[in-house]
Amino acid sequence: IEAVNKADLHYYIAKPWHAAELVEVTRRLLTDYVIKQMEDLLPYMNVLDAPRLLEALRTRRILD
Repeated sequence: IEAVNKADLHYYIAKPWHAAELVEVTRRLLTDYVIKQMEDLLPYMNVLDAPRLLEALRTRRILD
């Protein structure tokens, strides 16, 4: 528990893992990362959260 608290984790999944939860959390966190780090979001549409990626594209164009 101390290691988890000191690691500044954004999310923790306790064992036993449920595959659906693990996939959903991973997809959400990877989508966050891609939105923050990548210029071209289109290559990620098929594997990540497409509605959130489209929203990020839309709002980036407004801000630019």
